[in-house]
Amino acid sequence: MDMKFGGELINKKGKALKFDSGECMLKYLYSHPEFKVDKYLIVNYSNPGEMIEAKKAVFIIGGNVKSPMGGALAAFANNADAMNTNKLLGGNINSWETISHMEF
Repeated sequence: MDMKFGGELINKKGKALKFDSGECMLKYLYSHPEFKVDKYLIVNYSNPGEMIEAKKAVFIIGGNVKSPMGGALAAFANNADAMNTNKLLGGNINSWETISHMEF
């Protein structure tokens, strides 16, 4: 697993599901609507290993982002980090509201 990527879903009972990329986490959400999520966590690309709230994260999709499952999705704790990385990698900057409705 690449430490710059990953996600975790936690339900109200505390059951946690871990994913090696944000796009895998989103695919799971689409195919398992019965899993009622309490927390959406995603790895901060700028600080590998740190989990941040996906709903508050800023995302880059596309460009030269090389995520493990090929969805080209990276998450950041704030807009400044996403903008700085976007200068190097390119792609589009999006919010959770946007990417959570995309199919990967």
